[in-house]
Formats: sequence, C-alpha cells, structure tokens
Amino acid sequence: MTIQNFIDFFQYDLKIKNMITKATPKFTDGFSKNYIMKYSDKLFETINDCRYYFNKITSQFTFLELYKETMTNLFKEMEDELSDCGYDFRKLKIFYEKRFSQMRESFVTEVGTHCIGYLIFFNPPIQNAISLNELLHVVHQSIINNDDYYRALPVIKEKTTSLNNEITLRGVNSSLADEIFKTLPDQVDIGSYIEILSMNEENALMMVRDRGHALSIEIKKEENNFYYIHYFLPKICNVDMVNNLPGVSKVNDQSKFTSGTFRTTKENLSKDLVTFILNVPTDLDMDFHFPTK
Repeated sequence: MTIQNFIDFFQYDLKIKNMITKATPKFTDGFSKNYIMKYSDKLFETINDCRYYFNKITSQFTFLELYKETMTNLFKEMEDELSDCGYDFRKLKIFYEKRFSQMRESFVTEVGTHCIGYLIFFNPPIQNAISLNELLHVVHQSIINNDDYYRALPVIKEKTTSLNNEITLRGVNSSLADEIFKTLPDQVDIGSYIEILSMNEENALMMVRDRGHALSIEIKKEENNFYYIHYFLPKICNVDMVNNLPGVSKVNDQSKFTSGTFRTTKENLSKDLVTFILNVPTDLDMDFHFPTK
C-alpha cells in the first residue's frame, strides 16, 4: 500500500462521478431514432469506461479482489439490461435512473453500518449494489474508513499528547497536513488515536478514534484558497450535539450515522477543523432515554 494508491483512487472516483453525470439523459437525446441510438451507445460506452476504472481501483486495493466476480457480474447485468431497452427512449431513461444514478436509502444505511473504522469484521456490502452510483459509494466508504490502510503507510511524524492521545502523520510531506498536525491540542482530549494521511498540498484524510466511534474526514482544496471538509460520523452519541455540527445531515433518535460538509478558508482551516472535532460527541456524551412510568 502506497500513498499513490489513495491519490489514484480519488482521481478514478472523480472520473466515474463525472461519467455518471455526463450520461444523464437530456430532452434532446430523444428527438429522433438517430439521437436515441447515439444515447444508447453513450450508455454502453459509460458502462465500459466505468468498468475500466473500477478494475483499476480493484488492482490497487487488494481486499476488493474478493468482490471482483460480483462487480463483473453487475456490469454484465447492466449491459444485458441495456440491450433489452433497444431504442426505446423511455426505457433508456428508466435504465439510467436504476443502473447509473440510483442511491437507495436502504443501501446507504447498510453501507453506513458496515464500513466503519476499527471494526473487527469490516464487511462492505458490495454485493448489494445495483447501480454505478451505489457501487462507487460502497467502494469509497470501504477505502477511506479502513484504518488498516492508514497504518500501512509510512510515518512522517508522531506524538503522544499529555492526555495520552496518539497522533500520527503519514503519507507525503505537505504544509497542509503539517499545520493540522501541529494545531491538534496537547491538553484537550481530542481523540484517543488520530491518523492524518497527507496526499499532497491540496488533499488529506483523517480518522479520529472515539469521536462518534471513528470519525473520518476528507479535506480538499477548492478554488480561491477555500477548503471543503467532508466527514462521516458512524455513531450518533448525542442527537443535539450532532445536529449542531456545521453542514450536517440532520439526525433523530433512530439515526445510526450521518455525514456533512462545510467550507473554510486556508487561514482558518486548522482552527475550524479542531473546533469541529471537539464538538463531535463521544460515548461520554451519550443520550440515555429511560422509560417513564
């Protein structure tokens, strides 16, 4: 496992997302039989191109080899189903929704309860994906939440805080990740074990153990020195505290996990990141609901 595997993955991930988006049916695609034939060809080409990039991802993350036959069968099912659509534009649009863009809430829930860092049995439900979007989602979650991959990468720096929190910086040297490493507080219980994975000056990953069980964070630079922080919270320890997090998808008492995104500037990145992590609840903040008489 190398840092280049992660860099390549995020490039492939973006390519697949863009291809799914570009294949969205437009009104003009149904103007005539000739236009419909071209759109059908586009869908076949997209399936083939996506298969190529999923194969590239599989070759770099060996645990996915276990699911290679499953993914091969999924692509074959898609091609057979697309062939059955013929040049019926209505059927092609339905096919796109089902096999390209669909993201079932039940599947998202299943992924959210299986792809969690520090689980003894890490078992992504890849076999249950039925669309390209769902397949990419489960593969993405299974990679960025796999703490074994983090620990396989070279250590740049590591330290133990005065509260025995272990902080490790891995990957390649970058001012982005180094600043985050230096800013994490020494005398505040930010998380029992923190992994920072530096990919380059524009991208980093983090996993923080004991904040929402295993908080995972993606940090990505955008235009004009803005940074987007995307996070996945696999355990809801306190509903009110979680709902106060920036950019969060709101939760309730029945929620098992959630995610969110917020934006910050280069100047405020480290400070906002630390503030955010400290506001993510731990088991000590658990909501307890006692039955009433």
